[in-house]
Order: sequence, then structure tokens, then C-alpha cells
Amino acid sequence: MNNFVLSLSDRAAHDPDQAGSKGAALARITTARLPVPGGFVITTSAFRSVSESLGDELALLDESGSTSENALKSASAHARHAILGTAFPRGAISQIRSAWKDLRSPAVSVRSSSTAEDLADSSFAGQYDTYLNVTSFNELLEKVRFVWASLHSPHAIGYRCRNGMPHADAYMAVVVQTQLRPVASGVMFTRDPITGKGQFVVNVARGLGEGVVAGTVESDRFVLRPRAGTLVSSEISTKKVQVVTSRDGGIQTVSVAPRDQNKPAVTSRQLTQLAGFGRRLTKLFRGPQDIEFAVENNKLQILQSRPMTAIEKEARPDVPWHKGINRKYTWQRKGGPYYRLEQDTAVERLKHMKTCYDETGSSMTANHVGHVTNGCLYVRPNEVSERALKKRHQLQTRRINASLRKGKSYFEDVLQRIVEERLNKLRKTKRRIGSFSDQVDYLERSVKTMGYVQGNLHWRQVKPGELRSNWHKEFSEITGEPEHNANVFLQAIPNRMTMLIKRIVELAQIAQSDAELRRIFLDKEFDELHSPEISKRKQAKQFNKRFKAMMRVYGQRSAHGYGTSAGFAPP
Repeated sequence: MNNFVLSLSDRAAHDPDQAGSKGAALARITTARLPVPGGFVITTSAFRSVSESLGDELALLDESGSTSENALKSASAHARHAILGTAFPRGAISQIRSAWKDLRSPAVSVRSSSTAEDLADSSFAGQYDTYLNVTSFNELLEKVRFVWASLHSPHAIGYRCRNGMPHADAYMAVVVQTQLRPVASGVMFTRDPITGKGQFVVNVARGLGEGVVAGTVESDRFVLRPRAGTLVSSEISTKKVQVVTSRDGGIQTVSVAPRDQNKPAVTSRQLTQLAGFGRRLTKLFRGPQDIEFAVENNKLQILQSRPMTAIEKEARPDVPWHKGINRKYTWQRKGGPYYRLEQDTAVERLKHMKTCYDETGSSMTANHVGHVTNGCLYVRPNEVSERALKKRHQLQTRRINASLRKGKSYFEDVLQRIVEERLNKLRKTKRRIGSFSDQVDYLERSVKTMGYVQGNLHWRQVKPGELRSNWHKEFSEITGEPEHNANVFLQAIPNRMTMLIKRIVELAQIAQSDAELRRIFLDKEFDELHSPEISKRKQAKQFNKRFKAMMRVYGQRSAHGYGTSAGFAPP
């Protein structure tokens, strides 16, 4: 008699060829006496029997190697239809029914466990189907078929094609476990998934973990020291919604009670215990782990543990930073490692800074000789003789003086027209966008325009080479007032920043004039501004109107330099 079902406590379930990667991991965790919801695995033997008819079709797909959308959809439709239309092998249903009854649970979760899932060098995370809160045996059998069929979704087939994995070598087991109704769930990484740093990072929300994985609910974030499990940092969010099990089966999103919205989803004691589990799982599986967990009745439960595939092994740089450059110069690192788009914009800006320096001698553009290696940018000044530099200063000074004699700044007289022409060309390009390649073309033109404006035009607005006067001292000599009073005049000259500050002050005054608006801002309940009760108030209408007007003008501001942190990574 075939073993179509294995308990998670059965050592035979440690074999990923029988239980799939996820099932085998859960079986090992169970054997290690870590808390795992009770369950069983419907082995790959059952899947193999229903997928025998797919062999020829999948072999043809392997031979063609096609990853076109139509080929993937056609292959997927054929495979899924065959699986869903084939009967369970003899004896499988009775074994599944017996294991299901032994759980003594009114509801179960049904999860995929492929032999090509959660591997150290590849990840099919999110590509296979999972079903929560399955409340009847007939529905359980139906969901098992759907999980089997998800092995051959277009995404999964395409992923195997791109990674050179034979389709006929992939099999699907199914993990069936007691359905938890947790107060909180989340994921823990035993290495920082962004930096690779040796610390535990926990993301946890109220209710089921599906909201955390899908990013549809607000979650708390904790960083823990691996050995002690103590906090390095914590970020507690306002958790307004949560995913929970539904009475009629399946899951639903509901509101979190107001009194619980700003409470941490887990306690410090639970975090310490979780860190202990993380250490044990890292040791058990001999590498950094991505761990799913839940808290039910104040007890932690491990739902899954898989290798972290996003962490790259530490490696020496491809080449030393100074390869290909003259080391007699002093080089300064400007930043890195860069996103590729950041690198492109930085190089484009340097190119235009060179033009600006060649024509004006601006000291702000002298550092324009760039060298990119290993994702970092190194720069140094261009060596120019004093005579050549003085000549450039004189030429640019004559240009600016010519504009001043007209009663205009050099920007108003010359540069503004150039900037506006460039922006108009960009607007026309944007209006012509009709395809993805058009989007890329628009992005490239935008990068070139940004480099031209930031690297060149921005720095040629003022006379180069002149020493600034001591404005404070001269003010005091003329007026007889203390030097610091000069700040009233020097800092009150209208500019984009002072105009923005003025708008923000006006908005603050509107908010302070209404008790309800004042409460909303003090409590940081900004969504209430759009609630029916608040939005009809006179001051709220005024606030929302003025805020939208401000954002139209100033909402996209970003910059490079003092007091700014513009980049492609920050929101």
C-alpha cells in the first residue's frame, strides 16, 4: 500500500522528495521539539500518480525552452486542466480522511510544498497556492487539487525555464495543518535582509500573517540582538486593520479595536523567545532563515522556516577602487553603493559640471573628474592654471554684469528660458508615451535634463571667483546695530524654501483655529481629515484646499546638498 500521507512527526517526512521542501522543514522542526501546529503531508507520491499524463507535454516544453507569454499560458492551461480532471489515486482519499480526522480541528490550512521550493539558490515564494481556514473535507480535497495545479502556473513554469530547471523533475506535496486563529503573526529574518548585518529583523502584525506577506496591513518592526534577544530598535505602527479567519471559511479583513491600534503586536517576552527559536533554527538548517510565526493563546508557533535567498555572500570587490586611475591625485568618494539609476544620474551630472567649470571656472563644479568602480563614485578636481581660471572668471562675470545692467539676474535673463525650453520638450515627450520603450526614452531624457540643470545651469547663476563680503560687519557699520540683526534681512529674501515655510505656517494656523483639527494633528490621525464628519467642517475644507494647492507647487521638491537627503531609495 502506498504511503500517500505522512504525519509531521514521522521521520519519513524529513525527505523533501516525499514531503517537499516546506513539509520536510516543518517535519524537522517538529522533531527538534519546536512548537509547530499539528498536521500531515500529502506526499509527492499522490501528485506523481495524477500527473503521469503530463510527461510528454512538459518534455516538449523543456526542449523548446520558450518563455513567451503565449507558450507559458498554453502549457499552464493544459497541465492544470489535466491535474484538475484526474481522480485521486486509489487509497489516497481514505488516508487523507483518516489524517484529517486525527487533527480534531474544525478548520485547516492547505499549503504548497514543492520539491523545487525554498531552496538555498532559488525561491518560488508566493508562486504556489495556499488556502486558509478550509472547513470541510470535500473542500479540503478541492484545495489539494488547486495546490497541485499551481505547480504549473505560468509564473512557475516561466521561473523554471529561466533558471534551467526541468519541469518533469518538479513535484508537489501538500501540507495540511490545524488552522490557527492568532492574535499576531509575522516573519523573522535571522540576518538583516537589506544590509546583511548579523541581527534579527521581525515584522509582525495583528491577526493572520497573510497581510504581512502581502503588505496589505500595517506591521511593527523590531530589530533584535541575536544572542540575547534584546531590542536594538522598534517601530510601532498604527495597525488599523487585520486579516482574520471567517466563520464561513476563508479569511477576511476587519478593523482593529481603537484601544489596540497603537499597542505592540507582540510582547518583549515573546520577542526574546522568538530570538531563541531563531538561533535554534539557524543552527538546525545551517544558515540564515526566513521564519514565519504566529501567536495564539500567548504561545508562539512556527509556521515555516526556509533559507534566506536574498542575502548575498560577502565577497571581495571585483576590482580595487583605484584600478585604472592615477593615484597621485587626491580622490574623494562621493557615495555608494549606488542603485544603477543613481549612478547614471551622478555620471550625467558630472559631465555637465565639467562644461560649467570649463566655461565659468565655478569652484562648485571643480570636483568633476569622476571614476566609478564597484558601485561607488570617486571624484577629484581638474587641474587648471591660475591664468586659465582667471580668464574663465572674467568671461562669466561679464556675462552676469550684462544681465544686471538690464535690471535682471543672469537666471532671469538667460538661464530661465533654457530651463523652460528643456521642460517643454520633456512635456511633449511625456504626452507621446504609448509603450514601455517610450517610458524608458522619457526617463533617459529626464535624467539628461536633470544632469544639465543641476550640474551646469545651477552653478553658473552667480559670479565666480569673488570673495563674499562680510555682510554682517558691513550691516553693523552702516546701521550701528548689532551684527546678528543682519540675519533679519539676509534670511528674509523670498525664495522657494521661505515661500514653502510660509504655506506650512498658514496651514498650521488653520489647524489650530479648529478644536477638532487640532486634536487630529496632535493625535496624528490624519485619515480623519477625509472622513464625512470632519471634511464638511469649514476649516477642514479650507485646510484640504490649501494643502492640495501647496502640494501641486512644492510637493515634488528634492535637492542635493546641505540639509537634503534626496535619492532613489527614500520614499
